[in-house]
Amino acid sequence: STQSTWVVPGERAKQPEVLAQLEPFVYEWTSKVRGSISAEHGLGQMKNEKLRYSKDAGAISMMHQVKQLFDPNGILNPYKVLPASI
Repeated sequence: STQSTWVVPGERAKQPEVLAQLEPFVYEWTSKVRGSISAEHGLGQMKNEKLRYSKDAGAISMMHQVKQLFDPNGILNPYKVLPASI
């Protein structure tokens, strides 16, 4: 499992394209070695789309089904953990 916080020193810190290249590289490498993506308290809202790097569409679909079973009204942690679509 990988959890990351990016610190880019100096002038590069002002260049959003640095993070735009670094983050996908780390997620793709993690996926390649069959790792998983996490955040401080689960995936939350900021990284829920990153779940696709470590779980396939079938696993994400199953997660949506379990969520629907236990939370049919979608009131428990809406928009967190699972991507909006499969």
